[in-house]
Order: sequence, then structure tokens, then C-alpha cells
Amino acid sequence: MADSTNPVLATVNGEAITQADVDFMLTRLFGNPTAPAITDSVKEKALQSLIASSAMRQVVDKTLSTERKTDLAQRVRAFEEELYVKEYLSVHAKPMPIDSIRIQDYYDRNPTKFGGGDEHLITMLSLTKQAGDAERNQFIALSDELKKQQDWASYAKSSSLNLRYQEVTLRPGLMDATIEQVVTGLKPGNASDVFFSLGKPYIVRLTSVRSIPPKPLAEVRDEIRKILGAEQMRTLVKRASEQALESAEVVREGQ
Repeated sequence: MADSTNPVLATVNGEAITQADVDFMLTRLFGNPTAPAITDSVKEKALQSLIASSAMRQVVDKTLSTERKTDLAQRVRAFEEELYVKEYLSVHAKPMPIDSIRIQDYYDRNPTKFGGGDEHLITMLSLTKQAGDAERNQFIALSDELKKQQDWASYAKSSSLNLRYQEVTLRPGLMDATIEQVVTGLKPGNASDVFFSLGKPYIVRLTSVRSIPPKPLAEVRDEIRKILGAEQMRTLVKRASEQALESAEVVREGQ
């Protein structure tokens, strides 16, 4: 509304653009309508931009179909709803600082997230991509013999099967889930039975296990603070949503 404290600066087909409109635009751009960077020239450009956008909106409004107007109205309503939700959450879901005790507790409970855990060194035999069903069945049948072989590298070279030999270091959280399950069930020196992962047969031998120390807390403190901050925010939003619903009368049609 225009008044003595909010004068009209221009009209576009009778629609007013006020000082408050210009100030709002400058606040969005500069954070402060009285910032030193806001010269008379900048103010004039802001007004010209508002005049142009108003003219464009009015022209488009006359040409839109009913369906398109309905679509735009729904999008405007959704955006308005988001603004109100943000305003509500800014009051009812204020996060608290994450203290050092909570950070230390999270660090102690989740060592593998920060480089800790066991590193498994394994050797592995599998079939190459060229292997067919017959070789796959033969590979499975050789399970007991393969487990007895100690030098899989030499065996793979001399075998008539299309075997692939690998030496692999498996770090916590980075293994294929099936291989990880098999490997963690072995003792150093033992070989697994033949198993399948992604449709391909494997046999693995655990060579050794090495304990990896986690990164120092000082290096991951900020990372933990972000994780806990996100968890806290999710909890606060859920609680604020439940509080809003408690004070609302909700009627669902047909139920």
C-alpha cells in the first residue's frame, strides 16, 4: 500500500511500484537498502527492472491459458507455503550448538567412519569375462582343490580355465558387500568356498588383517559437527511438525 512513507515511484498500466518495492529488491541484492554501493544510479536501475518485469508479467497474463494460469498459481502457492514453513521452523526448530561431549561420543562410537577398522589383505581367483557356463561349472567343481592350492598366481597361469588372479587390499566400507561378508568370516591363511558376486564365481584367501587407527579427532571434528547438526535438524523439524499438527484440525475427505 502506498502512503506518505511509501510513495509511488512509477505506475505500469495503473499498477503502482512503490519505494518499498525498490527497497525490497535492493535488500535482496545487497542485504541492506542503505549499503554504500547503492548509488542513485543503482536505485534507478532497480526501478527500471521492476517496471520492465511488471510490464512483462501483465503482457503474459493476458495470453496465458486457463490451465497455465492454474499451474502458475499452484507454483506460487507452493513457494509461499515454503516461505511460511521456513518462518515457522526459524522459531520452533532452533538448533543448539553441538558441544564437545557429543562430538567425542560420536567419534568413539563410529571409529570405522574415520579411517578405523580392519584392513584385509586377500588373494582372489575368479573367471574372466570370456568364461562360459562349462568353465563356470568346472570352477565350482574345483572348489576343494583350489582351497588346497597355495600358489594361486602360478595355478591361474597353468590352468586351462580362463582364471584371473588378484591380490587385493580391502578397506572397511569399501568392499563389495558379498565379498566383505565372506572375507570377514575367514581366519588368516584360510580360503573360502566358491561364491558368487554379481553373477560371477570367486574364491578368496585371507592373507592377513591389519588394524587401521582412525583419524585424530581434531581432523574430523568439523565433519562430526556437520553430521550431528544435520541429525539434530531432522529431529527438530519432525518435532515442530508434530507440534503444528497437534494444534490443527485435519479432516481427510473420504476417511
